[in-house]
Amino acid sequence: MDRKNHKNIGERGERIAIGELAKYDIDVLLPMSDNLPFDFVAFSNGKFYKCQVKTTNSVTKNNSLLFNLKSNNWNKKTEHKYTNDEVDVFILCDFINVYLVKFEELNGKSVFLLRKEKTKNNQTKGINLAENYLISSERITEVFN
Repeated sequence: MDRKNHKNIGERGERIAIGELAKYDIDVLLPMSDNLPFDFVAFSNGKFYKCQVKTTNSVTKNNSLLFNLKSNNWNKKTEHKYTNDEVDVFILCDFINVYLVKFEELNGKSVFLLRKEKTKNNQTKGINLAENYLISSERITEVFN
């Protein structure tokens, strides 16, 4: 089995994300089709959240994780940007950690960079530190409120 194809990488990320959510007692509902704009629905605090998982193994020169936030149809050669009607929460996975991001935090973006380390000049504006999005009880509360 080719472990490097995009579909396989995405499926592995989804399984990791579901396992991480289970650690926080969040139930996951899986759709019967993969033709929906979300990967699964999370059920938390009596509410449903459409979740889209994005997985990466791409690290930039400045040690940032690069997540593509578009859906690609390789057969039709088309790309789709998600809308707030389609997705409530992006769950980002790098095979080591899982990060939670509300759709509003990414609205309009095609890619999202999560920086693993602080900048040398301590710049914070426009910098998304991975530690701020890392799944935790606190982040769960912020995202699934």
